[in-house]
Amino acid sequence: MNISVELIKKAETCVRLLHNKKIQIAFAESCTGGLLSYLFAAVPGASRVLECSLVTYSNSAKTDFLDVPEEYIKNYGAVSKEVAARMAEGIIKARKRVEMAISITGIAGHAKHMHDTTNEEGVGTVFIGYARRDDKTEIFPFQFGNLTRHEIQHKTAEKALEIILLETSKE
Repeated sequence: MNISVELIKKAETCVRLLHNKKIQIAFAESCTGGLLSYLFAAVPGASRVLECSLVTYSNSAKTDFLDVPEEYIKNYGAVSKEVAARMAEGIIKARKRVEMAISITGIAGHAKHMHDTTNEEGVGTVFIGYARRDDKTEIFPFQFGNLTRHEIQHKTAEKALEIILLETSKE
């Protein structure tokens, strides 16, 4: 995996901004497989702001650890704004020190060798959830198109960092 210097610099800016505003953050990642938390952990001092990160790749992990209702996954699909919202809200609910949460769910590519049934149109679809304790959850939908798995994961992590910067700067 080749991580760009630009992504690390954005993560550094996020960590610094969150620290200055005394905000604890948590992540619930699916299609990025922990890339966002990796970017934060690469920054010295990240432990001052990063409370925890969960990779909830399977549907059962989303329901077991983040309290996403099974009905949401059945009715809307694991890659949906509804599930992204519940993922972000679930990690905030589980961690009392956390004030801000980012969730990521999406389709980064096919698993052709596993007889994947993902639609071609679905590849590149990503929902990023942004939640604040005692505030409304926002969902940011993206369609990155038919890129490689790594490109979609990197673009998703970059967008998540941009959302953190944007929302934290509003305060």
